[in-house]
Amino acid sequence: MYQDRFTWRNRVGEHCIAHHDGAVSLMIGWEGVDLEFTGSDHVFSELSTLYNFFHLVSERYYHEFHFWRRHDDTIIDNYAALNDQHIRGGEIAKFFRRENANHYRRFSRVNETAICITFPPSKSFFSKFCRPEKLLALQSQRAGELVRYAEKMVKQLPGGCLLSNMDYIGKILKSSNPTLFNAGGFSSNEQIFLNHQLIRKPELLEEGVLFDGKVFKKVLFVPLYPDAKPGWFFNYASFSVDVHISQVVKQIPTKAATSQSERQTKFSTASNANTNVEMTGSKLRQEKEFRQYLVDNDLNAYANCYLVVLTSHDKASVLHFADLINNQIMQEGGSADLSSKVQYPCFRYSLPGQGYQSTFLRTDNTWQVANMTPCQRFNTGYQNGEQLRLGVHGQPVTLSYVEDELNNSLSSAKSGSGKDAEKQLTVFETYPLGLNWLGLECGNSYEWTAQALNGKNAYINIDPEKTVVSPFPPYHEADLDADYPLSADLVGGTIRALAFLLLDDSDAGKIDYSMPQIYQAAAETAMQVLYSVPIAGKEAPLFEDYFQVLNDPYYLVGKPDQQDAAKSMAMNIGAFLDTREGAVFNQPTNIFIDEKMTFFNLKPVMDSPRLFKFYLLFLSLRLSQVAYHSPAPTRFLLNEFHVFVKLAKDVVGGLMDGLSRMGRKEAKALDLVTQENQEMDCVSDAIINSLNHHVLLYRQSQWEHFGERLSLNPSVVNIWRDFPNPTQLNYRNCIRSMYGDYYNLLLTFPEAFIDFTSTKKTDLDIKARVALMSDDPFERLDLYYEQRNKNAAA
Repeated sequence: MYQDRFTWRNRVGEHCIAHHDGAVSLMIGWEGVDLEFTGSDHVFSELSTLYNFFHLVSERYYHEFHFWRRHDDTIIDNYAALNDQHIRGGEIAKFFRRENANHYRRFSRVNETAICITFPPSKSFFSKFCRPEKLLALQSQRAGELVRYAEKMVKQLPGGCLLSNMDYIGKILKSSNPTLFNAGGFSSNEQIFLNHQLIRKPELLEEGVLFDGKVFKKVLFVPLYPDAKPGWFFNYASFSVDVHISQVVKQIPTKAATSQSERQTKFSTASNANTNVEMTGSKLRQEKEFRQYLVDNDLNAYANCYLVVLTSHDKASVLHFADLINNQIMQEGGSADLSSKVQYPCFRYSLPGQGYQSTFLRTDNTWQVANMTPCQRFNTGYQNGEQLRLGVHGQPVTLSYVEDELNNSLSSAKSGSGKDAEKQLTVFETYPLGLNWLGLECGNSYEWTAQALNGKNAYINIDPEKTVVSPFPPYHEADLDADYPLSADLVGGTIRALAFLLLDDSDAGKIDYSMPQIYQAAAETAMQVLYSVPIAGKEAPLFEDYFQVLNDPYYLVGKPDQQDAAKSMAMNIGAFLDTREGAVFNQPTNIFIDEKMTFFNLKPVMDSPRLFKFYLLFLSLRLSQVAYHSPAPTRFLLNEFHVFVKLAKDVVGGLMDGLSRMGRKEAKALDLVTQENQEMDCVSDAIINSLNHHVLLYRQSQWEHFGERLSLNPSVVNIWRDFPNPTQLNYRNCIRSMYGDYYNLLLTFPEAFIDFTSTKKTDLDIKARVALMSDDPFERLDLYYEQRNKNAAA
């Protein structure tokens, strides 16, 4: 029977499978190797673990390195299921999560790696005639030896672990019958041999392609290798078709390999190929060179076989990719056999636990074999993360702010590069799960997003004739029974941000208004005194109240230097109160800030730099105080940060330091979004060092400046520099990082989301009209399309 060509028989213990011919095998799972952000100078060192593994393998066993790349919706399904955990945000948030999940389903492919180790059958003639019970006993003994060996080898692999034999069987089924595997309809029956359960019937061979009635499979046997340099396999790890690659390896004694080489003038047909002269790879054509090469470089020799199996529901697709792969291998000096004669045997040899039967083995050295090992994995991000993106190689990636410590973030991109869409999708994904968002911007980019998620009052356009905001927190946010009613971080952050009002040039001595310690101490003490006894009839103190405390520093008796500093700052506050702006802001705050989500638009005051500066400063402080007071994790977003620097450069440095100081409390973070570069000089090293999140999109220049300032990996800067201009593209390239892990993303968004978050001038004009017609986000989207179509028809 056809099934009898496959040797799996039954499970042995927890990990092993016994074979009909006496062999025993098991499987190791491991993380593989990720070289995506590894520069060419460091690839060799990144692969050192793999080279070391090859040096340690035993000559007793066959090692099969398996690589699967296939469509897998698991990550996407987990992301979509988070809709069940939404605690707010309404149906619009659930709608966009579903839309985003469905949008990525057609693109996603996942890489997976494993190593199958086989203890081959005894070569003894009499073992073929062993009684079944004796053969089982022998295999049980061998299974124990194999497990002990595998446990030692697992320690050499990142993320290595012994798989259960049921997981091993799942990998076999994934390779032999992906349709049945995807249906999840297999369960092991101990009464039936495994080969009869896993292999149902022979595939039909049609025009050199195997067909099992559901999917087409095309097998490529690679008898002639290219010179494989470190990282060679990376370029083959991004197929847009399901693929299974199996590399069968068995170490052979170097003495035996060289002796065999001495009896040949060149390799046999199966091993008539190329080996490395050095890591940069020159072809060895003479056996003498091969023998000397092993000795000179202290390398081992390996008999090995390389097999590629492509799978698709479309025959034309597997033929296309088979030719594409073969052409790539030929361009690098190798060759693949796609003929009909190799389809059946090589498909069988490619399956986990069957490679030891291969008759197609060639001899190569450690570096050649290791460099070709199919092991490239792409970072999948945080398990069950609430944000879903697509890696540039088709790998779905889930990222997380909710689970994260929420340290500061910076987004850098040219206008039109997708930063608003990317950030607003993040807001839609995280807010419903409990992450608060507070923010300032110059424009109406976030208006529909904020109002859709938290109601009409979640977005406030500043009206200089009506809007009043005080930088002093209300009394109810203080602990009035404590010796120090306000927390040290909140007081310190507020005072540092207000330094430009409290000091003059002679006090500060620096143009950036950094605060001398004496002044800082006096100002902080005065603020604590201000809250020690609430003023009747007031919800919060005003500037004039703080002026009175500074002007009569009785609480600083015995500290004459601080008393002088307090009086000096009182004079500056008094001068401020005499200005038009002082009169405006020396009033109680008349706006409500919802701690869950509130955004402000400062564009109406951009024409008045002084007014803009005060609104920026006082709103930032008040939002940060609200965030600090809230127990929920909060991100404080400054959109178009470069505009703030341009219009209020003299206060931004102190403001950022103050906000950062208040953000030291767990789960409070700054989120800066910008498109220029000079504003980075206004951000202190303390904040730069806490920027553990980066969002890098297309820029025309200044990559090195940002890279140096942010201490980015040089390979990241190189990839960033090579981003194409997205003006005419329907996608956006992006690099995101969290705590040193980088993700090379290809941003595409559902059409409805692109329209809902569009910041084009024409679209914002339409949205302004639509906002007057309806508050419901779904109705707004429908009206938006109606208005846009009318404009197009006009």
